[in-house]
Amino acid sequence: MAVTACTDDSSIAKGTPVEQDMLTEYLSSSGINNPQNMDDSSNSVIPDSSRKSVLCKTSVGGGCVFDPSGDLWDPNLENKYVQTGRYADSVWAKGVVQDGSWFWELDTLDGGKSEITWPIDIEKDNPTDFFDQLAGLCYGLCGSYTLDRGKFKYDPFVAVGFRIAKDKETGVSVPADVSNWKGICIVLYSTVDAYMELVLSDSLTEVLGYDLPRVSLPRIQNYQSMCFEWGKFSRIGWGKPIEGWEDGAAGKNAAKQLFSVRVVFQAKSGTTGNFNVMAIGSNLDVNEPR
Repeated sequence: MAVTACTDDSSIAKGTPVEQDMLTEYLSSSGINNPQNMDDSSNSVIPDSSRKSVLCKTSVGGGCVFDPSGDLWDPNLENKYVQTGRYADSVWAKGVVQDGSWFWELDTLDGGKSEITWPIDIEKDNPTDFFDQLAGLCYGLCGSYTLDRGKFKYDPFVAVGFRIAKDKETGVSVPADVSNWKGICIVLYSTVDAYMELVLSDSLTEVLGYDLPRVSLPRIQNYQSMCFEWGKFSRIGWGKPIEGWEDGAAGKNAAKQLFSVRVVFQAKSGTTGNFNVMAIGSNLDVNEPR
């Protein structure tokens, strides 16, 4: 069982931004920090009306065409924020605007001692530009972590994620309807099994018993894109049953009032791992009207 951590600046500030030999070795051996290994075409500007989503959207001989880019976030195109408002149209409430900023979370607020190690030092760099600098270094959001249960009641965790929307006047995070994405895609490298979770308001999260809709992300040491319809997100089952939040309905309902999306790495205490989030996309078909 896992408990959703509170999302506030106190949890974000407790990361461990120092160099680690394991991560450095991974970056070097994989060629991630060598621009010559990237397709030059990835530096093109996003065409607003024609950019396709993440890979596996086009079938060729029963297989998939690899396109390591996303219509919502592609670090190779210097997208600092996830373009969460790209398909907002008129479904968003007045005064609600795109956020798309990245964050990370630790289990420290619940007594855990887990840490994320980043390949750059945010104590010397501007924290506001941290994720932008990180994306420029490893063509994604890369890091390594050590899980330590400490006094946490369940398996320890770390997470990275992005916020959906905010109030235009106050800048406070608010929910928004992203159901017209038809789901979400992610290009991910991970040495440990993870899951992607749809984060809701604090009040609704409490009603659901912290049992938020999620999908599994299997460990994969080659970059792989995974796409999920909203209906594939479901609650695990430890929260009490709520009408309208059964099975796939949970993900569909969450998409209509989504606060943030986070990728959670949770395992037994003492587990270490590496990750790199390389792209975020909607689940819209290649030829689907925008």
